[in-house]
Amino acid sequence: MSEETLLDKISDNVILGNRNTEFQGAYHKLEGQPGVVELTQAALDQGIDPEKIMVDSLAQPMEVVDQKYKSKEYMGMEYLASAICVDDAMEILASPLHEAGINQSKIVVATGKGEIIQDPGPKIAVLLLKGFGYEVVDLGFDIPANQIFDSVKNLQADYVWMSSRNNIRYITEMEDLVKKLEEEEIRDKVKVVVGGAATSDLIAEKIGADAYYQNAFEVNDVMKSLKICTGFANV
Repeated sequence: MSEETLLDKISDNVILGNRNTEFQGAYHKLEGQPGVVELTQAALDQGIDPEKIMVDSLAQPMEVVDQKYKSKEYMGMEYLASAICVDDAMEILASPLHEAGINQSKIVVATGKGEIIQDPGPKIAVLLLKGFGYEVVDLGFDIPANQIFDSVKNLQADYVWMSSRNNIRYITEMEDLVKKLEEEEIRDKVKVVVGGAATSDLIAEKIGADAYYQNAFEVNDVMKSLKICTGFANV
């Protein structure tokens, strides 16, 4: 199979949410056919540049999927199926990309202290962020601000996403995290995003965050608005 044909096949399967021969997303008519996982491995085995695979066959089709969701051609589950495909492919490409000196942007995601009800929103955001090529560290629920700060600092994260659904008091901790980043003189290296029902764009502005998200499916637009780097290893 030619390089162009193989890259096109990966791209098409990302758009269709065809993960592998056992999981075809919403398109069961593809059952038994090689999906993104097998095709990505085949591309590496054929000697195709991993960065080219990433850009041409993962990044570009995810933008297509994003537009399909916005135009209501795709539902949320179809969007997530494509994101999962890309996450699987990026795991396969991780070592080759690292060897080539190409690293993914890092994001720490956490839901605030006192949040014991596991809102699905942050989990959806994590899946989509991975689907757009970011390396995501999900700290989970009921996480105090000082623990989030330690993770951001130790991992040298580029972004931190925090959410609060029910606990308005956690807003103070979000603000404290921003101040701690400033005190440690790393605030200019980390973009802060907040979301959840207990937050708003006005709250984000008040505490000094860089962006606010209302819906987990907005992640691509939010990350583009920050403009310091993109997923897919800053391409």
